[in-house]
Amino acid sequence: MTYQDSDSVEEISRSHLSRNGKPPKMDYQSEPKQSCCRWCCRFLFFTAGLTALFLWLKLRTSSPTCSIDQFDAFALEKTANSTQTKTTNDTIYYDHKLKNRSNDAGFYYDAFCFSFSYASKPIGNATCSAFCQGHEKATHRIGSFDAPPWVNWENVTTAVSANGSAVFRAELATRRNGIVWWWRLTCKSMSEPEQGCCRCCCSFIFTAGLTALFLWLSLRPSSPTCSIEQFDAFALNKTSNSTTQTKTKTKTTNHTLYYDLKLKNRNKDMGVYYDALNLTFYYASRPIGNATYPAFYQGHQKDTHRIGSFDATRGVNWENATAVVSTNGSAVFRVELATAVRYKIIFWKTKQHRLVMAADLHVNDQGSLVKGKKNKGITLSSGAAKIKGCLHFVDRPTYQLVQNPLAY
Repeated sequence: MTYQDSDSVEEISRSHLSRNGKPPKMDYQSEPKQSCCRWCCRFLFFTAGLTALFLWLKLRTSSPTCSIDQFDAFALEKTANSTQTKTTNDTIYYDHKLKNRSNDAGFYYDAFCFSFSYASKPIGNATCSAFCQGHEKATHRIGSFDAPPWVNWENVTTAVSANGSAVFRAELATRRNGIVWWWRLTCKSMSEPEQGCCRCCCSFIFTAGLTALFLWLSLRPSSPTCSIEQFDAFALNKTSNSTTQTKTKTKTTNHTLYYDLKLKNRNKDMGVYYDALNLTFYYASRPIGNATYPAFYQGHQKDTHRIGSFDATRGVNWENATAVVSTNGSAVFRVELATAVRYKIIFWKTKQHRLVMAADLHVNDQGSLVKGKKNKGITLSSGAAKIKGCLHFVDRPTYQLVQNPLAY
């Protein structure tokens, strides 16, 4: 244990002041930076996005094109019907073409159903069996049928003579399954565009996003929790001091301060490498003692205690402290902790993160620490450590700014 009096504090203050007399800037960082996790998440999102875009452009299927390349109504042929005989050929011939425009996807077609109509009335239909069509292939389905007797070819011929053409209508109904490599897409009707790959890419992006979010939540380190579980100032214990003074009739007082520091690693899957722990205790803004503990490793969800004591005979005006306890019910001490930590994630260690924390310790007339709710210790926080200086009165009737030596 070491002790710092007012002269050493003044030397520390002068040594940490810059040339222009102003205190240097201090960078407190208690929460670890999430640079590694952020870069990992960015890389995952970027890679997932590029992969999804490539797959979508590469594997997206296009609806096949359907066309009637040939449609012949022999009853409307002038040359064949110019003879004197009244026999008319009612046969209608058609050639249907299906073309797969996809570069890497094939199609499985269900049974085809063709329907032909004239003047909004059906005149014939045909059915073709199911088949498979490869990528960038064209398939023809050729057939013919006889028009029903109710078709008045004389009126149709008159319409051709008047308008130059007669209008027939063809309808196709079937269902198709796209196939990409060994994976068959959802069955679609011919009237619906193929959205299988788009839906697949969206699902992939969503899954990749959830995976990245899960990894970020799982691998994001949390700062260890530091707390003072016990802090005893024996000189402020009324019972023991009154008994000692009554029996010995002397003013011998135990000026020892006892503390119990607890460090808790809250991470479920990460260990913590601590650098040397520096503890400094204050009373009335004056340092009264400090302690240094060597570096160590702490496993995940583990608790570590650092227990110690030091003599505060010269640092504390115990008569004044006793009067403060009698008036206010407690005397306020202060503890500050400074160290650096690294987090172990599986086989990988993060960079160092500074950890600077502080807390006020209230000691009652029994010389014991006034704990929080449920008899819990006093937790050190980073906000309490963000103090750039304290005003200390020295032997001269002036005051000066003394920097916290642990802040550098």
